[in-house]
Amino acid sequence: MQKLKKFYLKNEKWISFLFANVLIFIVGLLWMLYFKQYKIIFCFVFVAFVCNAIYFFKKDFFYKCLDTILKYRYLFALIIFLLCVCFKINGSSMGIYNIYFPEDNMNHYTDVYFGISRDIRSDEYIVQTPYYFSQYYNHFNRNSHFMSMSGQDMIIGYNSPVLDISIIAKPLVWGYVLFGPTYGISWYWCLKIILFILIMYELVMILTKKNKILSVLGSLLITFAPVIQWFFNPHLSDVFLWGMSLVVLGYHFFTTKKKWLKNLTILLLPLQAICFVLALYPPLQVPVGILAICLLVFFLIRDKEEIQFQKKDIFTIAFMFLISIGVILYEVLMSKDAILLLMHTAYPGTRLELGGNFVINDIFTDLTNLFLPYRGVTYSNPCELSDFMHFGPICLIVFILISKKLKEMDKEDYLLGLGFMIVLIVEMVFMLVGFPKLLSKITLFSYINRMKPVYGFTSVLFTLYLFSVYLKHKDLLSKKQIKIILITFFISYLFLITDQELTYLPWFMYVLEILLFTILLGCLLFKKTYLSYILVLFIVILSGFAINPIRVGIRAIIDHELVTEVKKLKIEDDSYILTTDNIAIGSLLMANGIKVINTVNYYPDFDKWNILDPSQENMDYYNRYSHEEIEIVDEETSFNLIAPDCIGLKLNLLDIQKLPVSYVVTTKEIENLKNYSNSHLKFVKEIKGIRLYEMVR
Repeated sequence: MQKLKKFYLKNEKWISFLFANVLIFIVGLLWMLYFKQYKIIFCFVFVAFVCNAIYFFKKDFFYKCLDTILKYRYLFALIIFLLCVCFKINGSSMGIYNIYFPEDNMNHYTDVYFGISRDIRSDEYIVQTPYYFSQYYNHFNRNSHFMSMSGQDMIIGYNSPVLDISIIAKPLVWGYVLFGPTYGISWYWCLKIILFILIMYELVMILTKKNKILSVLGSLLITFAPVIQWFFNPHLSDVFLWGMSLVVLGYHFFTTKKKWLKNLTILLLPLQAICFVLALYPPLQVPVGILAICLLVFFLIRDKEEIQFQKKDIFTIAFMFLISIGVILYEVLMSKDAILLLMHTAYPGTRLELGGNFVINDIFTDLTNLFLPYRGVTYSNPCELSDFMHFGPICLIVFILISKKLKEMDKEDYLLGLGFMIVLIVEMVFMLVGFPKLLSKITLFSYINRMKPVYGFTSVLFTLYLFSVYLKHKDLLSKKQIKIILITFFISYLFLITDQELTYLPWFMYVLEILLFTILLGCLLFKKTYLSYILVLFIVILSGFAINPIRVGIRAIIDHELVTEVKKLKIEDDSYILTTDNIAIGSLLMANGIKVINTVNYYPDFDKWNILDPSQENMDYYNRYSHEEIEIVDEETSFNLIAPDCIGLKLNLLDIQKLPVSYVVTTKEIENLKNYSNSHLKFVKEIKGIRLYEMVR
């Protein structure tokens, strides 16, 4: 053992160099085996090898380049953004439409240059993207009838692009308004991921007191966290992005000595507050909002000597507050009817969460996250299993062990860590034990059904904070303590492997993964910084980079024979298409500017349901946010609930006449139904297995 130690110390540089190259090779090999997009993967691997070699053989040059990039990061970000939009790059999983509607002329090309479309991301390609695209044909009006008879408020509908005062605070959708869907979706995806990287870099810079390397790694660790990437559209990532931008801007407002930066924060803070509120996802907005306030307060307490606050700033704060509240109140008043309808739905309706519905495994990073982009999971879905990669629980133990020494060395850093510890414990208690009803309401925790990602995010920040402090000070832990921590960590994780997880991967794969995390933890605690950074990058790239595809253009939505044929039909402004059997059909048509009576609704389309259910005896079924799966039948129209957000409707053939429907698009031959001769439906044509019927009135 002693000889191995001497050998490592003597050859540490070369071992680190080879180790980094092995990890790069593993990522490249896995991607080539799984994605088979050899050219772009080879380029990635080549660049990674070159960067690693430059670091080892030209370290000064490497750091000089890194400093230049970081110094001019906003300029580089702008150039990259413009190039990506010009080349129409996006990360949508709209390619799933090519599976639902295979076309002969599509078999010889692909518009995905890396990765694959994810079927599980239906909230993106079946709901959000069609909603955004349809707004182009709706002239970006607030109210849209492209998906329901009653109309839908498009601010409520995934915060779609709407031409009113709120558009000034929604930079992600400016591209749709300025350039239409093709460039709009590219603008949305590229700007969002670039802003995420920049904002999280600034946040970690504040957290670590300007540790640039940790800030770069932290930014990537958060931006490409599995939970952010699997839920990149629509709400979850928006809440974290705008919530943390408020922390960054608020901190600089109170501490900057630069007049231009102060003025910039005054301009941006009200807009970011509006962005955060209009994300419209209370289950996550409440905990992220509370966390954002805590972080800002903690940072300002730690850096109180840097605060540049004058009496006139009170009026500035009041001015910013009034602007934010004014715009938000305007939007609330304009959308009050839709909000009331949404609040009184059976789902999501008014929530009352008390917590206590998690288990001890949930406070650790889920072991499946490293493999989710490459292997389907049977007992759940990758979105629900996705997590932040963190050392939250073990960091609590480390902080407790070093707190006494840290308090003596750096009281401000100690107080920040203490604040983090309190926040994490509160989050853990809510997750594992729960709050009494009264306490849950008073603290607003009654709204929270998404505490796990917020806890994970807090744990990532706490992990980054702790190791920035740990690397800064000497002798905070003894070698014996480090060894005990590592053994405890390894054994604890072994006991967390569940029977369900063993149906996903064999036990030795989890052991290898736990060993990988233990090695990373050991490198951090023994201050082997380069190995630590390489391992973090390896985990980030492997678990997060390959989740969403790199796609060019929107052919997967617009280039379909079904769309072309339906667009040729003469459909009156007050008439609709009815689609059955496959909810993707309606979404595809709506995305191309065709009015569909039964696509996703955020709140009930009562004009339609009052026709089909005049007694309202089935209201519990349709009074909700809903997808609508329709089957045309001979028997009486009936409802059933497929999922909390999905209605099953068996629609009597003759009841279609009651609706303002011009055409029916279905995959079945409805001529076989006994009432077909009385239905006023006439077969028009069949398009790749999808049949089109006209309602002759």
